Amino acid sequence: MSMKRTLGGSALIIFGIIEIFVYRNTYEFHMVDSPIFTIFCFFVVVVAPLYFGIVILCNFKPFQYIKSKRDSYLLNRKAKKTPSAIRRDLEKQLLKLAYTHGGVLTVIDVSLHTDMVLEEAQEALEYMVKHSHANIKIAQNGTVLYQFRGILTDQEKKADKSLDELLDEKS
Repeated sequence: MSMKRTLGGSALIIFGIIEIFVYRNTYEFHMVDSPIFTIFCFFVVVVAPLYFGIVILCNFKPFQYIKSKRDSYLLNRKAKKTPSAIRRDLEKQLLKLAYTHGGVLTVIDVSLHTDMVLEEAQEALEYMVKHSHANIKIAQNGTVLYQFRGILTDQEKKADKSLDELLDEKS
């Protein structure tokens, strides 16, 4: 604990205690005239400094319990994912990444842009190939490329013909 916190907390506690003894008679005298105002002043001048002094000295964090409960709930929720939910999240992550990279990924791309290590990235890409979501191609320098089906650039989407146009060409 820093020296400022210690001095500040101690000063507030000492101030609150002094206020109890010094102004005790004043509070009793004014209690007859205006009890609500006297009680309000008592809380502001005595109770609040004592409370905040103790809070500062004890390093009390009133919302720490709530935050820790929420964090543990979120951790448990993440830990209890089913294998299908994990696979679904993985597929979505890979498809988003493939979309941003023009439909072509390498193992290194996946490893760099996700939390996966190289082995996990390769297994994930091979899973996508196994389930016919991607094709394997080899680049001229020998790098293995995974080309995802159905991911088109905006230019390709605009250049493609409609079904009616294709049927008219065949006729």
